[in-house]
Amino acid sequence: MNEVVERPEEDVGKRAELSSVAPREVIAALLILTFTAGVVDAVSLLGLGRVFVANMTGNVVLLGFAIAGASGFSVLATLCSLAGFTAGAGAATLVNSRRRTESGGWLAAALLIEITMFAVAAIICIGMGIDADEDRRFIAIVLLAMGMGIRTAAVRDLAVKDLNTTVVTMTMTSLFSDLRSGAAEGTSNARRFGAIAAMLLGAVAGALLVLHASLSAALLLAVACSAAGLVMLLRAERR
Repeated sequence: MNEVVERPEEDVGKRAELSSVAPREVIAALLILTFTAGVVDAVSLLGLGRVFVANMTGNVVLLGFAIAGASGFSVLATLCSLAGFTAGAGAATLVNSRRRTESGGWLAAALLIEITMFAVAAIICIGMGIDADEDRRFIAIVLLAMGMGIRTAAVRDLAVKDLNTTVVTMTMTSLFSDLRSGAAEGTSNARRFGAIAAMLLGAVAGALLVLHASLSAALLLAVACSAAGLVMLLRAERR
């Protein structure tokens, strides 16, 4: 009995190949998810107590502010977000390593979980105003951060170059570096510009809804965008 076993190095090779030749549906889906990250960070930063739920680098900085006693920052809120994100990313990584499913299929499952968590957070936030003092805001923070942690781990496994849907620091660095020296083979400055623009537009849209509508309205936009990204990924997987 000869059983074909996929070697780890072969899997890495496949993911590296996908990073440069990802279908347009996958690129569009990841840009929409990047937009969603801007929306949920606007909700958390403006409405749940000056904390990020997608950008963990920013959270580490905010935690430092809170520890130093800066006004308006909360050690508890920041720790809730960090713990939620870590738990989500850790659980997703563990499940994916055991299931050994294809990256696209796993990302679809991760997005279903994310959508559910976003929807529950939207329900929890009904009637909450900006900088609400209700204890339920901590539950919303944990749910949003866990959803983003699960998604981020799954997107990382997909390994599409320049699109991690959460932060754009390295994307900006690579973009401006390549504008001077010329882009390397397999890279796309258009994709990088798209990621930066998607994050910015998501933050603008989320902030407008938080300021002029409600936290729940902004989170419902995040749910809709994540669902749209899921549909695009499923279409790409079928092809």
